[in-house]
Amino acid sequence: MEEFDALLDDLVSPTYADKWASKDATALDLLIAGDVDGLRHLLALSPSMSVNARHPTSGRSLLHDAAAHGQKEIVKFLLQDTEADIFLRTMLGRCTALHLAVMNNHRAIVFLLLSHGADSLSRDRFGSTPMHYAKSISVAKLLLQYGGELTANNYKRKNALECILAELALIDDTDEEQQLHRIEFEKFLKWHGENEYKIKLAKLREHKKAIAAEHENDHLHHRHHHHHSILQHHLTPDHDLKQGTGAEHGSKSSSGKAKTSRNTINSKTPGQTKVNRRDPSNRSLHSNQSSMSG
Repeated sequence: MEEFDALLDDLVSPTYADKWASKDATALDLLIAGDVDGLRHLLALSPSMSVNARHPTSGRSLLHDAAAHGQKEIVKFLLQDTEADIFLRTMLGRCTALHLAVMNNHRAIVFLLLSHGADSLSRDRFGSTPMHYAKSISVAKLLLQYGGELTANNYKRKNALECILAELALIDDTDEEQQLHRIEFEKFLKWHGENEYKIKLAKLREHKKAIAAEHENDHLHHRHHHHHSILQHHLTPDHDLKQGTGAEHGSKSSSGKAKTSRNTINSKTPGQTKVNRRDPSNRSLHSNQSSMSG
């Protein structure tokens, strides 16, 4: 009930604390009277008057008031022939025109707004969607057809189904017609709410399965990478051994070459002790030896 009390200024017959300016008051009068031609003429004569101008207290625009009062032709004119903002919100309750049309159970207005792109999941200051305020099967059906949800929670974690059922419980059961409407509406809501819950649950399970499959793929990839690393680790010592053998073989070859070089040097050393007869010093030595022997 707090939500509806706080939205009192957004209901059909608000008592304004202040009067609009004369042009605005005239526009509101024409709107309430359903005078489409008069409103069109007024807007044409007042280019400076914005169609989205909002009341200083409630924050309502012409579209908000037309939706709340159930003025179908005015709503159609504003949507088709002006630049009325279908997403504009009131200042107090942060309601869209769709919220107001649903609150007041104007099915034709609800259909017009939805068919022109109104958001069935838009939220007011309490986080409530238009579905939270549905008062009839016909309006609830329309909202469901355009993406509305019975299981959507508001900021108090109350879903639309709970809020509607709570309001239906307040209906006077002494009125037979209202009692039949309440029973039929409750059946409709519970059936669709249960189906909606099942669909969401199935999607959640599918999402969890997809995440689990992704994790499994990551795990398999990790195992494959780990196995590959182990294989490389086992192959590395053999490779080092081959490199070591090659190095040892190269060392032996170098050693052999060194020995061969030393042998070559040693084999040449005796020849170096032989007298070089062509050396002049050797010649003088030879001549001295000859003279002494003579």
